[in-house]
Amino acid sequence: MTQPPEIMVALSEANVADLFSLRQQNGESINDIVTRLLEPSTTGKEDTPKQAISPYAKKAHRYVCYVLGEPIYGETLPAVFGNAIDEIHKLDPEVLEQLANSRISHQRAIISKDRIGVHFKSPHLEVAKSQSGWWFSKIVSQEQVTRMLKELCKVAGFEFGVDIRLEDTHRN
Repeated sequence: MTQPPEIMVALSEANVADLFSLRQQNGESINDIVTRLLEPSTTGKEDTPKQAISPYAKKAHRYVCYVLGEPIYGETLPAVFGNAIDEIHKLDPEVLEQLANSRISHQRAIISKDRIGVHFKSPHLEVAKSQSGWWFSKIVSQEQVTRMLKELCKVAGFEFGVDIRLEDTHRN
């Protein structure tokens, strides 16, 4: 039996991580997963399979944070930061455990598993919760989000501006 020719394609690290996760969950080969995702839907709908659509692929949003080349969108700074936290959680949850020990100031944690752990000296201040369960401040400037992402890079062993970067799509 002749094997089909193999080719190399460029995929973001996040997509490769997702494929390996599906592979481990379902016991399929990467080729089988890609083939299944590309097959027309058996429900009669011709939609792209949900697994193939990034949950952050909303290009109309103001902010975009690139995490290992994968664009993560959000209309507000807290939204894009929370979505970036969720993306890192998918890649390596341990990084977030380490980031939880970091502070943006002497009164504010970058992320916390507890709501009051973010603004621990002022628990009445606004916070938001990411889908992955991490609390973070909703009161942030672009400079503060940049500092938080730089700290994330430091903890994860990434390079800010290369592996992770933040852009305001309205500033061009």
